[in-house]
Amino acid sequence: MAHLVLTISFCFFSCMGYTSFPPTDCEECGKRFASAFQLREHISIQHLKERNFICEECGQKFGRRGGLRRHVQMVHQNHLHMCPYEGCGHPGYKCSKALTAHIRSVHTNVRPYVCDTCGKAFVRRNDLKMHTLTHTSETAFQ
Repeated sequence: MAHLVLTISFCFFSCMGYTSFPPTDCEECGKRFASAFQLREHISIQHLKERNFICEECGQKFGRRGGLRRHVQMVHQNHLHMCPYEGCGHPGYKCSKALTAHIRSVHTNVRPYVCDTCGKAFVRRNDLKMHTLTHTSETAFQ
């Protein structure tokens, strides 16, 4: 029933021409989303475990089209993301996010992920997530 209500509220806001939606919380886990669309996608992938995007090469299933695309590029194609900086010499990356992290850490020193507690900055969002655990009693693997 909750999924039906979300669909109806999403359609109402869409038909009324709203471009931003009220924040919506997941009833299962409490996570907050900016739109009903994001909440529906979250429920579909995280709670219903729907994996509608299937690799034609190996049959592996993914919840999002982007996950399937990354998988195909990294596992089944020899596509490499090359560093655009002249003279770098790095042989390339299978993952575009790895190339972005390389450019930030080696060439530009851009650190967009900043700790709200101490101000320390990081190249990768996951590094910031791991760092924030040092300010609490939590551990990375609970």
